[in-house]
Parts: sequence; C-alpha cells; structure tokens
Amino acid sequence: MSGILPMPGAWDSAWDDPTETAPSSDVPVPPSSEPRPSGSTRQRPSGVPSPSSTSSREVPRQPRAQNPFRKPAREVPPARASSGEEIKRPIVIAVFGQTGTGKTSFIKAVTGMDLEVGHNLASCTDAVLEVPCTINNENVVLVDTPGFSDTRFSDTEILRMIAEWMKDTYDEGFLLSGIIYLHRIIDVRMEGPNLKNLRMMKQLCGADSLQNVVLATTMWEKVTIKEGLRREAELEQTYWKDLIDGGATVARITTQSGNEAQSLVKSLLKNTPTSTRLQEELNSGLSLVQTAAGIEIREEMAKLEQKLKAEHQVEIEELRIAQDNQNARLERQIRNEMAESLRRLERLEDEKRLFAGLEHLSSKKLPKVNRSGLFGWGSYCCRFCGKKTRHVGRWTCGECNKQQRNVW
Repeated sequence: MSGILPMPGAWDSAWDDPTETAPSSDVPVPPSSEPRPSGSTRQRPSGVPSPSSTSSREVPRQPRAQNPFRKPAREVPPARASSGEEIKRPIVIAVFGQTGTGKTSFIKAVTGMDLEVGHNLASCTDAVLEVPCTINNENVVLVDTPGFSDTRFSDTEILRMIAEWMKDTYDEGFLLSGIIYLHRIIDVRMEGPNLKNLRMMKQLCGADSLQNVVLATTMWEKVTIKEGLRREAELEQTYWKDLIDGGATVARITTQSGNEAQSLVKSLLKNTPTSTRLQEELNSGLSLVQTAAGIEIREEMAKLEQKLKAEHQVEIEELRIAQDNQNARLERQIRNEMAESLRRLERLEDEKRLFAGLEHLSSKKLPKVNRSGLFGWGSYCCRFCGKKTRHVGRWTCGECNKQQRNVW
C-alpha cells in the first residue's frame, strides 16, 4: 500500500459551485442532501427486452492518441518585471474531482477565503476558478476545476473550459506543481460519474505528471474506520492502481481542520512543475477533438447515443403492447417517458454539434490585464469600460461583454 497522508479539510457539495472570493473566518457545514432518484420504476411487460439486450454491437473505439511527449520537461524562463528584475513565479496546484467531492471547500479551508456559491448559470460563466493565496511565503494559485457529468454544463463545455485554462497557463509559462484528485470515501461503489471523472483526469494529465498527483479521499467523518479502510483498499488495488504504480500518492482528508488541509498543499510546494498531457498535445498542434481527452468525450457520446436509441426502441414496443391491451393509463405514462427520451436525444445532438466546434478551439490571444494591489488581494479593471473585478483568469465583463485574462 502506498504511503498515506492524513490531511483533513472542509467540504460540502453545496460549495462545489464557485464564482468570487471574499474573506471569511467561519466555514459552516450544512446537512447533506439526499440523492435524487433516477430512472423509471415502471415494470416492463413480458416479452419486451431490456435496452441492454436489444443490441450486442459494441461502439467502435477510436484509436487513442499516442503521447509522444516525454521528459525532459519544458524549460520555462524566469518571469521578469519591466525593470528587468526577476519575479518569483506562483506555484500552481489544480484540484480535480466529481462535483460534490469538496473541491471548492477544500480550497476554502486552505486559503481561509469564502468562495461564494453561484445560484444561477449567469453567475458562473467561467467555471474554472483560480484562487491566489500565500502559503509558507510562497505565492500559490489553487485552481478549482469543474467536474464532468455536471448538471449545469455538458461534458464538452467543461472540456473546453479546462482546455482553455490549460492553454492559457501553458502559453504564459506556468506548469502544474500539484494535481489533487478528490474522491468521496462515502461512495459505496465506483460507477457512472465517478468512473468518468477518473478517466478524464487520466486523459487530461497523462502519465508524465503522475509524480505530482495526489489521490485524496474526503468525508471520512461520515463512515466507520473499518468501512473507510475497506473502500480505500479497493480504490488502491483496483481503480487507482495504475496511477499509484505511475508515481501518484494517496492521502486521506479526515476532518474539517484548515491547518491540516494546508499541510497537503504544502507537501506539493517543492515539486518540479510539470506540463500535462493535454497542454503538450495542444502545443503540438493537435485540435482539442484529437487529444486523448477529446477522444474520450467522443466515445462517451457514442455510447450514450446507442443507449438512448435502444431505450427508445423498447419504449415504442411497450407503447404498442399498451395500445393492444387498451391500457390508457399505461399508454400516457409511456408517452411521457418517450417525450423525455426524445428530449435527451435532442440535447445529445446539440452537444455533438458543440463538440464538432472544438475542432477549431480558439487560439485567439485574450488581452492580458495586470492586477493593482498585492498578490491574492488585488483587483482588475476592464480594459474596455473600466469595470472593476477581483476575478482571476478568463473573465467576461458584465458591462461591455468583452473578454480578457486577468493574470496572477
């Protein structure tokens, strides 16, 4: 078993939706919500096959993009002020994981800042949140990334946001000193969104950055030690094994102590900054749809399309049987389910069109704006209309709707 770091933090799924930052001295922990039910409970009539049995044809897998990028790592020249004086570069650490694993509240515990929760789509236009702070006299940027299978954004939109952020930082000469991947120890099994987020993290980061990866389990206070250890062992021996074999380490986040959460981040400060697989792929000239992460998204959409079409065919057969039996109540229920299936297929078609547009991920250089004030506490002004903001990174002005990048 790999070495375990007992590193606590604070979290709640409601905090996994950040927009701005403001000082706070207290971190409330509201009660967790019950999981939403999914799927229909209606019994299928005899003679109607389940969707999984309607076709045994596998979705053809596209050939994986081979990663030709090996060490030595990219040489990054030192940053210099206008006077020519060398400036110490911030240390960049990204936090990945499924929505609800506690990414935002982990960063909240480390920085002591109150990450305001957005309550509507308009307030969360930029889903990658960059939070500058100072730890051990080092300038550090913690990056809160959106999880895949999010309820607000499609996987294609999330991939585009992460790709734009990775490309921006790579072009500015910033590499990742740490990648923290959070997983809830309370999850009974690995399925659906858990597996998708793990696969996407692997494709985004690649094998060459694994020495900077920490796989951290959260919410230990909600399970018994015996059950937590059993699930942790299963993760290490099965789902995380290839990552651990490649150099990733494992940590536990067991309490709500901000000091201990900082210890995990401090353990990454001396790491050698490394580029991710996606950064190197984009820098080599590949389009986003040609990258390993892009291929993963395309395959997921193909599988979902096959599944939805199979389910729709089953519903058509169920509707025929209900009509033959003159069961008006069942017929209405099936028609409602068919309407929802068609809506899901329409949304999938919209995402496929959006994904096709990633072939031409904008290489447009956004105008850069430097902060006024101290690192982590300064503000920025829109270079077009003068509106002030504390938002770091890509920002769309709410007054003039122009984009710029507010640099660290």
